[in-house]
Amino acid sequence: MIIRSISQTITEHLCRLACWFLLVASVSQAFAQTYDEVLPQDVLRLRNGSKLSGKVTVQDSDSKILYLIELADGTVLTLDSKMVERAIVANDASREYSKRLLQLPDTVDAHWEMQIWCRDNKLLTQREFHLRRIVALDPSHTEAWNLLGYREVDGRWISADHFYESRGYIRHQSKWILPQGVSFIEQKTDNRQSRGDWMQTLKLMRRQYLSNKLLDQEFLAIRDPEAVTAISDLYDSEKDNSAFRRLLIEVLGNIETTTAHRKLISIFLNETDDSNVERALVMLKQPHFDRVVSIRAMYPLFTPGVDTPNHQVQRAGFLVGELSDVGDAVAIRHLIDGLITTHRFVNPDAQSGNMNVGRTTSPFGSGYTFGDNQPKTKTIPIENDSVLRALERLSRQSFGFNQIRWREWYTQYHTLQFVDLRRDE
Repeated sequence: MIIRSISQTITEHLCRLACWFLLVASVSQAFAQTYDEVLPQDVLRLRNGSKLSGKVTVQDSDSKILYLIELADGTVLTLDSKMVERAIVANDASREYSKRLLQLPDTVDAHWEMQIWCRDNKLLTQREFHLRRIVALDPSHTEAWNLLGYREVDGRWISADHFYESRGYIRHQSKWILPQGVSFIEQKTDNRQSRGDWMQTLKLMRRQYLSNKLLDQEFLAIRDPEAVTAISDLYDSEKDNSAFRRLLIEVLGNIETTTAHRKLISIFLNETDDSNVERALVMLKQPHFDRVVSIRAMYPLFTPGVDTPNHQVQRAGFLVGELSDVGDAVAIRHLIDGLITTHRFVNPDAQSGNMNVGRTTSPFGSGYTFGDNQPKTKTIPIENDSVLRALERLSRQSFGFNQIRWREWYTQYHTLQFVDLRRDE
């Protein structure tokens, strides 16, 4: 057994050694490239389609321009400018590279420093040559392999193309992706085109509608989810046409998508026209929009210490009260937090004096206005009446704006709920 184990170990080492020599040989053969091939050269592209490389000199005589080009074998050709379509002359960095290359030792360290110089001077072809020379001299040079775009797989260095192809990827629009990703990308492209088409269509419909050539029903017939973004953008642009915005709110309410749902919530919280706020609420109450999603979107607005505009807190309280079930413990807890919220009011036209904040009424809660000659900012606590109404409806209790008393009741209520649940088990 011992002899067999030793023999097996020797065989494994010999196999590894053979693989190493094969790798070195393959690298040397694959990267066999002479210095002459990377030396920067001037190029003359001729009108007949051919190309000459070498060192170009231009002679400008009184009668015509001549191009003299010295080829690699020392031959010098003279060409009339009429024969030359384009002359490409090496720049200063390329000429400096030629000087450095002639003095470069053929060592790993020297080629590594040279590839850095090439990188800094944007000589990418020459840089690749030196990286390939490095791995030819030292096939274990990981950094050079990586810079060449190779990956080590099972002890072998393979190109990125081969790596991805071996794993079933395909190249699509200069990127490697799985085949099933192609259809997804193409679908997204189609969707973007569809959204762009909808914007053009809606702009045309708007012009016809405003000129009384189109009825409300034409808009209300829209059901395509791809139209939501265009409808939202059109809504945002129609700041001075409240009636048309109201129509677009109804259009959004007919499209059963999450994007339309989110837009309606945003409209409910931010719209300045109460009739449009009310229309958004009617749309949010439709069965195809998840009420739980609408309610939970309101909870962050009740968070203490968050400087949310007060009208949004008031509307959030109203919405939670309208959509929540009586006895909803989670909604009750958040409403208690939102009973009194602190807000920083800013008056950019203020001069001096004490701030007097006046209340304005709305179906969705009170609003606030400034008096004259007020300070620029003031932080004040606000009692949110719409939140209180919602809290009283859901709890069937009434403690006014006394948050301490509400929390004491809630602790007892929540405990009783837990006990009742245990009894049902």
